[in-house]
Amino acid sequence: MAIQALYKSAILESIKRLGAKAVVTIGGVSREYSLLNTLQTGDTIKHFVYLDNETGSITSAKLVDSMGRELQTYNTVVEKGKDGLVIVFAIKIEIKEGMQ
Repeated sequence: MAIQALYKSAILESIKRLGAKAVVTIGGVSREYSLLNTLQTGDTIKHFVYLDNETGSITSAKLVDSMGRELQTYNTVVEKGKDGLVIVFAIKIEIKEGMQ
């Protein structure tokens, strides 16, 4: 048996659509941000979030779905200055056949 391209493409497209926005904590305050872009290259999906005017210590960034459920979380400490900053949520999906 072989996984068909249509099946693999549908799975990746479904996963890609799950990411709706980001919740980023800067200076202890959590705020929602729209996704700037979502790109798929092969089996890798990247969601981009752009932070513009905010300044302070970024302690977490979460990719969430449309209902606010966490999909991916970064816990970090990064000082955000006046310049813009892009946060990238990236995942690589490996789809394999299974045997029972």
